[in-house]
Amino acid sequence: MTAARRGFAVELWEKSDKLGGLLLAAGAPEFKQDVLKYVQYCITQVNKLGVVVRYNKEATAAEIAQANFDKVIIATGAQPVIPPIPGVENAKRATDVLLDKAAAGEKVVIIGGGLVGCETALDLAYRGKEVTVLEIQPGILASVVEAKNNVLSLRDMIKESSVQDESTGVQAEKRRY
Repeated sequence: MTAARRGFAVELWEKSDKLGGLLLAAGAPEFKQDVLKYVQYCITQVNKLGVVVRYNKEATAAEIAQANFDKVIIATGAQPVIPPIPGVENAKRATDVLLDKAAAGEKVVIIGGGLVGCETALDLAYRGKEVTVLEIQPGILASVVEAKNNVLSLRDMIKESSVQDESTGVQAEKRRY
C-alpha cells in the first residue's frame, strides 16, 4: 500500500488464495474481530490503489530474477517454534485451530503461554473447551513485547476464564529448535 501510494507499480505475489496471512488467524477469536476489519481495509486499499495481486503464486528465485523488478520486498510471514518434545508431531498448530483447519479436543493443552498461545487458549475456553497453558517462563505473557494495555487486558480475560495457567517459572536454556 505504501509503495503504491508513493507512485510505484506494485505486484504482490500471494502464496495462498487470499490476502491476510497470519492476521486471518490472529483475528479469528471473537474478541479480536477488529483485526479482520483491518485485513478487509487493507484488501480494499490494495484494490483501490491498483496493486496487481497474483494469488496462489509461490515465488522462486528464478522467477523473481526473470521478472526484472526494480525492488523486491520479501514478506514471507513467520513460522512457529516447535519444541523438541516427543510426540509433538501429533500436535495441532494454533493457527490451524484458530482457522478451523484442525479440530481441538474437549481437553486441550497449549504449549507456550505467549501471545498466540494465550489467545488460542482463551478462544478455546470460550468455545467450551477445558484448556491448560504450559509455559516455562515465570508466567504467561512474560516475554510478550506488545502494547501494555493489550497484554493487561488479555491477562484479565484469562483470569476471568476457565483457562488453567501451569507456568513453571523455570528459565529454559537458550537453544535453537
